[in-house]
Amino acid sequence: MVQIIDRTAETAQIFQTRNGRNIFSHGRNDARRPTGNLQGVILHQTAFVSHDMARMNYIIANYIVMQDGRILKVRDPSMMLNSIGTNRRSIDIEFVGRYPDARTAHRAHGAGGPPPAQVMQGRALVKHLKETYGLTHVYAHVQFTVKNCPGPHLWYNVGRWAMDDLGMATASTPLPRGWDREELAVA
Repeated sequence: MVQIIDRTAETAQIFQTRNGRNIFSHGRNDARRPTGNLQGVILHQTAFVSHDMARMNYIIANYIVMQDGRILKVRDPSMMLNSIGTNRRSIDIEFVGRYPDARTAHRAHGAGGPPPAQVMQGRALVKHLKETYGLTHVYAHVQFTVKNCPGPHLWYNVGRWAMDDLGMATASTPLPRGWDREELAVA
């Protein structure tokens, strides 16, 4: 069973990120969607490291996986977030960390990626959400933008794993070159 720390009570009255960006779609603080229409998860990385759970309240995500493996639920999956991609039909998962990009991952030789506890809990969360909501897809944020998100290590260890072990599909948009290399394996 996946242990999830529910922080939705702490985030209920937070409508903007710390830099003023709206957290919810179209600035509507009540932007709800039917969870029966959810199709997949979008994997992200925060591009910063912090152990402060209060700071996580301001991240545009439904769930956050901390580096030590703790899973935070910061927004209910019924809430439609102001994020890029298929946010109408997807749950956003942020992984805390600043991980190498596609250009530098080959120099890391497997190092510099997410800690094993974060990978294992990220996998457990994806599996839990798949089983709970009948999800069929896993996406990398980079498939909808040019950012290094979630990065090759997280994609290989969580996204690719979800495709191989859980039978999930992904978007037809290609991933950056080198994101499917076995030497990126963390756990």
